[in-house]
Amino acid sequence: TVSSGVLNILPDTIVMVDAGPANNGVAIVAQGGGTVSAIGTHAQPIFFFQANGPSAMSLSQNAQNNNLSWRGMYHLNSGTSNYSYVFITGAGNAIVSSHPRPPIMHFANAHSAIVQDTVFADCPGMGTSSIGGANGNYTFRRCLFSRLGIGGEWLGTGSTLLIEDSWFTRIGR
Repeated sequence: TVSSGVLNILPDTIVMVDAGPANNGVAIVAQGGGTVSAIGTHAQPIFFFQANGPSAMSLSQNAQNNNLSWRGMYHLNSGTSNYSYVFITGAGNAIVSSHPRPPIMHFANAHSAIVQDTVFADCPGMGTSSIGGANGNYTFRRCLFSRLGIGGEWLGTGSTLLIEDSWFTRIGR
């Protein structure tokens, strides 16, 4: 939990995340003024992997959650988080609150984000979400969303969403 300041994740970092409790896995949470800065480079990206390996990357046909996955990133306050050259896999273990998949990268309460050159792949959860008019600005440039439970969900009014030069492929079961 980042409750103030910036969680700065450096290029060439590998973050191995444990699954945590069933239906409520381990998450990176920015709240109360905290933000995340994960700025990798083309030559030195940042990787978020689940500690459980390939078993955390899939979802059975009738399941809504994979308890072997980690939760993802939750941004619950005002501020702006930045992600560039990041690879996220095996996320989406949480209580299902809005759709039949828990979010991987969630935004609320006017938290904004710039996400560029980032890959969301092999995650049983929902790629991105903002629920209830978060009033943030969200930019996704040159991102790949592949083999996710659901691509994304942006509900409510007051937000600005820009998706540019990005691809959504093999979304859903």
